[in-house]
Amino acid sequence: MRKLSTLLASAAFAAGLAISLDTLALPYPQPGQEMVVTYYGSAAKTTVVGVRSYHSGCDVHHTSWGSTSAYSTISYYGCVDPEY
Repeated sequence: MRKLSTLLASAAFAAGLAISLDTLALPYPQPGQEMVVTYYGSAAKTTVVGVRSYHSGCDVHHTSWGSTSAYSTISYYGCVDPEY
């Protein structure tokens, strides 16, 4: 039983570390920008499997759906003026 709990704790730690490293690797947007990361199922980048968006000072909602993968593209957009 102790071996199982140690194994589960190690797996949880590894998963958390992988998520942390993935988050740190992102080049976050500059003030007034939105960054959209699109994740694909393969290196061919033909099938989208997930999307994440991040913003710096924009009045927009974060988008997060699907899964992440090793294959992605990053796009930057200027914030949309909320008065329009």
